[in-house]
Amino acid sequence: MSLITPNVIAKEALMQLENTLVMGNLVHRDYKKEFVKVGATVSIRKPVQFVASDGAARVNQSVSESTTSVTINKQKHVSWAFSSQDLTLTVDNYAERYIQPAMVALANQVDFDLCGLYIDIANGVGSPTIAPSTFATTASLVGRRMDEQAVPQNGRKLVLNPAARWAVLGGVQGTTTGPWSTKIAENAFERAKVANICGFEVFGDQNIQLHTRGSHTTTTTYVNGTGQTGSSIVCVSTDGLTFLKGDIVTMVGCYDVNPKSKATLSNLKQFVITASQTAASSAITLPIYPPIITSGAYQNCSA
Repeated sequence: MSLITPNVIAKEALMQLENTLVMGNLVHRDYKKEFVKVGATVSIRKPVQFVASDGAARVNQSVSESTTSVTINKQKHVSWAFSSQDLTLTVDNYAERYIQPAMVALANQVDFDLCGLYIDIANGVGSPTIAPSTFATTASLVGRRMDEQAVPQNGRKLVLNPAARWAVLGGVQGTTTGPWSTKIAENAFERAKVANICGFEVFGDQNIQLHTRGSHTTTTTYVNGTGQTGSSIVCVSTDGLTFLKGDIVTMVGCYDVNPKSKATLSNLKQFVITASQTAASSAITLPIYPPIITSGAYQNCSA
C-alpha cells in the first residue's frame, strides 16, 4: 500500500492556494524571502527625497533616511480530520475532495484580509459608501490621482467588486481588451482579470469592501489652532461625534502638492484617521496619516 506523504500534500496545497488567490497575486512580494532570515518583522528603507536648488552655487541638503516595517501579523489555517484510508487515494482525488475546498476557504480569507488594508490608505476618490458605476468614476479618477502623486505608469492594477465590475465594464466592453474574449482561464487569478483600461489591468474580487464612515460632518468639526504639523491634529468638535479608522478627512486651505515638484495641486490634502476616536467634550485630537509636513524635501501639503 502506498500512502500520500505530508510533503506531497503540502506541495499540492501550496499549488492550489496560489491558483486560487486574486489579491494575493497582485501585491508586492519582493521581501518574502527576507522573513526566512530575520523572523516576523522586516525593516525596509524608504527612498530618500531631494529638492532642486537654483543658481550655480552648490547648496547641500541634509540626507534624511527613514524606514518602515513589514510584519507577519496574520496566521490562518484550515484543518480537517481524515483516515489512513483517505491517504491511499491518488493525489488528484485527494486534492479534489479535501485540498481544493480547503485552499478556496484559505485563499478567500487571504483576499479578504488584503482588501481590508484599504483602511490604512489616505488617498481616495469618489464616495466611500457607493460602488463606482461608470468608467468616469473609476479608472479616470483613480488614474488622475495616481498621476498627480507621481505613481509610475507601469504595473497599475484596478480591482473592482462585483457591482462595480459589471457596471463599469458593461459600458466599455467594446473598447477594452482582456481574456473575456478568447482565452480560457486556468486559475482564479486569470479568471479575475477581465480587461485592460487606460493602462490598468482590471480585476474582479468579491472581497472589495465599502467603508462605513463615522458620524462627523463638515460643519461641526474645526481645526483648533493654526500651524499644526505631525501625525495628529487638534480639533474642536461637537460632543459624541465619532471618527472611525479609515475615515479620510481634509482641512480647508490645506492642499495637496506634487511629491516631486512640490507644486500646489487643486485638491485638498487627504489624511486618513489611524485610530477610531469619539469626541467626549468640545476638543478632540485626531491621529492621522500621513503626517503634516509643510516644507523641505518631504513636504506633502501646502499649509
